[in-house]
Amino acid sequence: MNYLLDYPYGADKYIQDAQTRLYDYLLNRWGLSLTPSLYRSFGRVYRVHTEDGYIPQAFNDSSRDYISSSSRGSNGGLFFEDKLAVLSYVYQVDPIRKNDVRDDVLKVEWMFFIDLSKITPGGISDQAGFRLDEIAINDVKNFLQNNGCGFTVHETVREVDKVLERFSGAMKKNALHENMQPKMCFKICAELRYNPQIFTTQQQKQLQPMQKSVVLYIKTSPDTSLLIPVGDGLYMYQEYAAGNTLKPLVTTSSTGYLAGKNMELPFVYNEQNISLPDFNLSTGVWDRTGLGVPTGFQDGDIVTLTFTDQV
Repeated sequence: MNYLLDYPYGADKYIQDAQTRLYDYLLNRWGLSLTPSLYRSFGRVYRVHTEDGYIPQAFNDSSRDYISSSSRGSNGGLFFEDKLAVLSYVYQVDPIRKNDVRDDVLKVEWMFFIDLSKITPGGISDQAGFRLDEIAINDVKNFLQNNGCGFTVHETVREVDKVLERFSGAMKKNALHENMQPKMCFKICAELRYNPQIFTTQQQKQLQPMQKSVVLYIKTSPDTSLLIPVGDGLYMYQEYAAGNTLKPLVTTSSTGYLAGKNMELPFVYNEQNISLPDFNLSTGVWDRTGLGVPTGFQDGDIVTLTFTDQV
């Protein structure tokens, strides 16, 4: 789950834009598209003082409360979580300074706590039992450097005590012991230079076009709990009933999601290229009436579609 602010201001706007792009990218890169709940992503967190020391916590602007790792209660911090594959957030390093042209210079640390056995770094499954920590770090570092909405990467820190040097207490000590294969933590130290006068009022979300490929399955009894993240925070059903037609849908609408989309040919049906599919651009329906026995789309069929989405 990607935890977002309803109305991010100033530095939070830049952080949230990069956070969302990175979250969507890593869901696909790390094989979590069908299980997004295994990745909890937060924006800027706070260094909260407790009786035991300082812990990182995120603030939920809707509930007006602090959020911690799911099984540690409201007083816990954001460290390793056994039920998750990935936990990430951004820690702001004070102070924010001015440069020569009066832009604000913000330094942040992108913090990651990962169970390597539950992800596919670089799209690679850990079939041979190798630890793919370096690949996971590069996935994050390279994306932030090249697609991070203005963030410049400076350092990568892997040693757990240095990763958590700004925090203290029993929960930090527990995290030091948990950083063992297949678990790992690291942080990417980055810098952002921005005009503090921009994004000081409520913004409209700016969507960007991006190629998206989805793999859909035809089932006698479709499982509606299997979802694929698509554009603008929407989720598409992955399984569909057998029949003459296929209309990909998202959970929030009965209108064909691919209606009006820029579709890329060929379509792929059971690993065969279909260069001239009977696809209705107005309704988003692929019609295979008369093709196949007994129906056009049969139980066990696999369909791959590529289209331009807004993300």
